[in-house]
Amino acid sequence: MPGMSSSASPIEYEIYSDLMSTPEMREVFSEEATIRSWLKTWAAIARAQAEHGLIPKEASSKIAEAASSLAVVGSELASETRKVGRATVPTLGRLRAAVGRDFADHVHVGSTTQDIMDTGLVLQIREGLCLLESDTRSLMQKLVAMARLHKHTVMAGRTNGLHAAPITFGFKVAGWLAEITRAFERLKLARSHVLNVQLGGTRRDIRRHGSRGDRDSINHCPRCRPRGAISRLVHKSGRHLRIAVRNWNAGKCALPHGDRNRSAWTHRNR
Repeated sequence: MPGMSSSASPIEYEIYSDLMSTPEMREVFSEEATIRSWLKTWAAIARAQAEHGLIPKEASSKIAEAASSLAVVGSELASETRKVGRATVPTLGRLRAAVGRDFADHVHVGSTTQDIMDTGLVLQIREGLCLLESDTRSLMQKLVAMARLHKHTVMAGRTNGLHAAPITFGFKVAGWLAEITRAFERLKLARSHVLNVQLGGTRRDIRRHGSRGDRDSINHCPRCRPRGAISRLVHKSGRHLRIAVRNWNAGKCALPHGDRNRSAWTHRNR
């Protein structure tokens, strides 16, 4: 029908949009933001590689400049994406064209599609976690204030759907706060496990990047000097990212560095 959107998922329906998400969260995971996260990843890889002499520094500067200024619209990529099955391919073509012939071959060196898509997604997840943590922290503060305000407000307790011995409304709110606090701790746990950089190339072999990457963990060893292009990629991509113990582009799971014996933690639903 004229004027109706063609959203494929109920979470994208306007009638449900603010029940299942927020405008800020939808922006984080929008098509435009997804493409932008790929461009940021290419730029971060180039800067990290340039610092280790894997590509010229001038090439790195050109790539970073082009990635930050390039405007790519999803609809422009649709036709080429249908042919190859991956939207990163036409996006990469446009980035190389923007960089120019002299430096185009220095874009995407040693990486593969999964590296760009996974690391780009991690950048988005990091932003999404920041939003969730901020909203949850605000909710906790409001619940604390409400519990204190109603610490003497008497109400009926409940058991089996019936009235029970009296309680205070503040006590009831404190129960809600306890649940939200536990959820907040799980958000922090998710951040410590999920924010992994992915850079292994087609063979999942990080040695091409001049790194002992599986031994580096920027978040867990603040005194260590980062080694190799992958460690630099962590820094260039921003705060709170880490390196997985091993490349994870096939398994989609990563054991936390420094916690290798906890092999039970092997499922990461992305």
